[in-house]
Amino acid sequence: SQARVGFGVGYGKEAFLESAKNALKSPLLSFDLKEARMAIITVSGDVCLYEAEKIVQNVAFAANLGTSIFWDVFPEKTNDGKIQTLIIALR
Repeated sequence: SQARVGFGVGYGKEAFLESAKNALKSPLLSFDLKEARMAIITVSGDVCLYEAEKIVQNVAFAANLGTSIFWDVFPEKTNDGKIQTLIIALR
């Protein structure tokens, strides 16, 4: 099996969507998420639970229905409104 990593950062009002999109487009995530058996998603930064759930939904939509998804969130108040998304995908 292979593991790949995608990392994305977003700033501002739509930071959560931007960070998810950037993580999914990350060059380190070199295979289509539809091929993944499992995805681990970590969301951190100036994020609330609702935004973290939206990030996970975006990643799940890019994945296969059979992909097992595990996620966690580490909220932290920042002055720049930065949100980071890390995806570890296994196939």
